[in-house]
Amino acid sequence: MNETEKVWTGPWQQGGQQLRKPPAAPSFLVNDPDSLSLDARLERQLHRARRQEYETLGTLEVVMVEASGVVRTNGNPLIEQKRSASIDWYSTGPLVGISLDHQELIICPPVKPPPTVPDPRFLPGKYDDEAPHVGQDLRNVAAGELKSADGLSDFLIFQPVHQLLLISRQESCKGFISVRFEADHVGRHCCMLYSAALRRAHLLYGHFSIKPTT
Repeated sequence: MNETEKVWTGPWQQGGQQLRKPPAAPSFLVNDPDSLSLDARLERQLHRARRQEYETLGTLEVVMVEASGVVRTNGNPLIEQKRSASIDWYSTGPLVGISLDHQELIICPPVKPPPTVPDPRFLPGKYDDEAPHVGQDLRNVAAGELKSADGLSDFLIFQPVHQLLLISRQESCKGFISVRFEADHVGRHCCMLYSAALRRAHLLYGHFSIKPTT
């Protein structure tokens, strides 16, 4: 195992030795995972980001999520269908780090809105026709919305998040870093909260593993 693999194969590996996975989600303290409210967890992440209490991983490129949609096929009644979807930042994404205790991932503000993308519905008339750019429909991908009392700090909820792709900011790891998620000890999948108004995003729940890609 080379040095890069020792560093990046996850917070529960050390010195090339596989350790027992922690019994709680990386977003929480292992000994008492439910001791903090949602507001307290978000505030802790903000505090860590502002004080730079994290190890830098890279800039966020892609978030892979599972989205639900209602569709009609062959005249059948409306049914719910799950599909994979991505949120793409195309090198304009925020910095992502791992907390110093390796218990949670930190998305550092400000988080710019995802840029426009080529319209996937575009049908070229000629081989060199370029598709027009359209905004990414985040509400169609989101699983729901976390509403605030003032209406100014609402968050879109993306869950489950399966994978992040980061552009590495590490000297020991050139290229991309993949962060994969699985359900935690009580079955919770990773969730991303995103607020365009606040220019913030947060990752909660789930176990994660970190690995460079080639």
